Amino acid sequence: MADHAELVAEIPTVDKMPIADRLKLAKKRRAAQLKSFGQFEKQSAKEKDRAKSKKTPARDKQKTNNQLRFSDEILLLDAAAKNDLNEGNTNSNNNHNNVYGAIIMTEFTRFI
Repeated sequence: MADHAELVAEIPTVDKMPIADRLKLAKKRRAAQLKSFGQFEKQSAKEKDRAKSKKTPARDKQKTNNQLRFSDEILLLDAAAKNDLNEGNTNSNNNHNNVYGAIIMTEFTRFI
């Protein structure tokens, strides 16, 4: 592909060409442009495939297991804010050593 300086230098020559020759030259340059773009696309697709193949299975698994987990105290406070006695009881039953949760549930059930 010709760079800008070469194309500018070529303008006087192209201006003197017949229209049929100009069209042939334009088609030839466009074909070369499309060919180089196709090669660029193939190369970038290969690079993407290489990047995907370099990923380890553990890394892929790690991405799928991204979960947000809240502490039991936060879950109990949320249940109390929603007035959801069942959720609060479930959370307090899952963690028997949670004194904080027991206090919240005691206060929560006092208002029901």
